Formats: sequence, C-alpha cells, structure tokens
Amino acid sequence: MDNVYRPAEDSDQTLRAAVSLLRNICNNKGEVTIIEIGSGSGYVIGGLARELHLMNCKYRKLIGIDINPYACKLTMRAMDDIDVIQASLLSSLRWSLNPDLIIFNLPYLLGGNRSNSIDWLDAAIYLDYLSSNLIDELLNQITKMNFSFIILTYSSESMSIIEDSLANYGLRVNERLINHFFFEDIITSIITKK
Repeated sequence: MDNVYRPAEDSDQTLRAAVSLLRNICNNKGEVTIIEIGSGSGYVIGGLARELHLMNCKYRKLIGIDINPYACKLTMRAMDDIDVIQASLLSSLRWSLNPDLIIFNLPYLLGGNRSNSIDWLDAAIYLDYLSSNLIDELLNQITKMNFSFIILTYSSESMSIIEDSLANYGLRVNERLINHFFFEDIITSIITKK
C-alpha cells in the first residue's frame, strides 16, 4: 500500500457525503449507477457498496477508476461487485452510461511532477502531477455524461480554481461540507448542472 493514498479524513468525509446523498437517490429511484474516479484503496466505493446492501438499494453499476495499477488491485479487493478500470479519469467509459453519482476525492495540493518518473503517491496528492489541466479534462469529460450528481472533495488551497472551473462548465455547488484538518480546510461539494 506504499504506492496508494491511504484513506484519511478526506476519504471519510467523501464517503459520508455520498452515503447521505445516496439515501435520497435510492428512495427516489431504487437503483443506482456510481462511478468513483481515483478509487485508490477502494475505501469509498467499497463503503458505498456495503451501504447500498444495507439500504436494500440495487445498483446497475459500481465502477472504480484509477490510473494507478496498485490502486486498482486494492479497489478490486474492496468488494466483489465493483468493476475496476485502470484509466485516466473517464476516458475509458461510454458517454451514454448515465451515472447517478460521480465521485472524485481530488489530489489536494497544488504542484506538478518534478521528475521524469512517476511516483503514484505524489500523483494522488498533487493536483497537477500527471496533467497541467486535470480539472478542465475532468469537467470536460463529466459534462459529456448525463449524470445526476457529482461529489468532489478538495482542499481550500485549490478551492477557487475548482469552483471557477465548475462555473465555466455550467455546474454549480448545491451543498458544501467543510472540515478543518491540520493546515487546511477539506471541502466536499455536491454538484449539479445549473
């Protein structure tokens, strides 16, 4: 697990927000499709799979996506029902998938790759490590899908960059959870189309 971001306070905050939102979606629809980008250890998508079972909520698809091959192996172990894909963002999915919920606990520090090799843990921590325009790539791909909700978790350090980009893509923050940990605020936003 040295090459994979370990679940921490931000992971738990993301999971709690998703469980709360899923209760409402399940009560209205009874069946869901969930995609987690950057599934890492499988903590969030695995936790959601367990919660869905407890809620007696069916799901069409539970998809965990990560660019890190080590993270994909861990996500596979989180729960048998999760389809795990090694890919960059949503690039390997059909745009017609129509997810109810897309989740991404974004890398939280600003900064990019400083060497010629890939450090998978740094890729999970630094926002611009693998791409200098990760947010635009993400939002461009998300807006091609007919989604219901997005949950993004990010740091106060990158809040203005992310929320300005959301507005540029016709998305809005409906609800925000903010908790202070160590040196920063961790923000989990529930997002919809305007």
